Amino acid sequence: MSNYNKVVELTEEEKLGYEAEVQKYNDLINGVAMETETGENIAIQAVPDQTRFLYKSFNLSMLGRNNEAIKTIMDAQIYYPDSLSLMDFLARTYEQA
Repeated sequence: MSNYNKVVELTEEEKLGYEAEVQKYNDLINGVAMETETGENIAIQAVPDQTRFLYKSFNLSMLGRNNEAIKTIMDAQIYYPDSLSLMDFLARTYEQA
C-alpha cells in the first residue's frame, strides 16, 4: 500500500479532540458482538453500524492518518459491500491525500 498520510496543522486541543473521537468510534465498532451464543448454542451475527466506520475514518483523515482511514473503509466494506457512501468517502480520502 502506498503512503497516503499527510502532515496537518492542528492545535493540541483539536488533535486531542479528533483522537478522542477515533477512540470512541473504534470502541463502538469493536464493542459489537460478532457472535453471541444463546442457550441453544445458536450464533447470532451482529453488524457494526456503517456510520461508525465513516466517523472513525473521517476523524483519522482529519489527523492526516489517511492510510488508517482507508483501511477503516475497507474493513467496513466487508459488512457493506454495496455501500455508495463508503465508496464515496473512500474516493474523497484518496483525492485529498
